[in-house]
Amino acid sequence: MSTAVANVPERRAREYELIYIQRAAVDNAEVNRVLDRMKEVVSSLQGCMLQVDNWGRRKLAYPINKSSRGVFMYLRFAGYEDLVAELERNLRLLDSVLRFQTVLLKERVNMADYQVN
Repeated sequence: MSTAVANVPERRAREYELIYIQRAAVDNAEVNRVLDRMKEVVSSLQGCMLQVDNWGRRKLAYPINKSSRGVFMYLRFAGYEDLVAELERNLRLLDSVLRFQTVLLKERVNMADYQVN
């Protein structure tokens, strides 16, 4: 009698970029708190943060919730499918975040290439 191995779906790693906008009225401590939360989510789900840029306070193309300015943050990261959903869930819970958008950059990446020594 042989034991059959269940078909376990392969987890595919992908590379993404995420841009989110916070209210212009937030201070630097709040900006850093949200950024630390994003980094924590990425690391807890076996992701790898590749690039973080603070684009600063900029004028919005159109008013969002009566705000004409916002703090723009850019994140580039690699991770598995569940990572994007968790990041976006966390951003939805934060009152200081006006908008966010995640874009898929690379369909298949090798997470071993992104490991930091």
